Amino acid sequence: MLTIALIYNTFEKDVIALKPEEEARKKIDALLEKAGWQVQDHKDLNLGSGMGVAVREFPLKGAGFADYLLFVERHAVGISL
Repeated sequence: MLTIALIYNTFEKDVIALKPEEEARKKIDALLEKAGWQVQDHKDLNLGSGMGVAVREFPLKGAGFADYLLFVERHAVGISL
């Protein structure tokens, strides 16, 4: 059975269904934050915001995007594709 999360948009009074990938990203973000990581979009990158920074959809040279690129003390230490 497929579970879809719903978000209530207070401006338009509509219910918006999240795609499974978006729902998974929300769950992963929450787990990373619970483990002490600062979670950021690549466009808002600030590696100095904490000791551990997880960057969403980080662009890779010639290889598309990483789902997450993990940095510790400004050094890349892990990748999720």
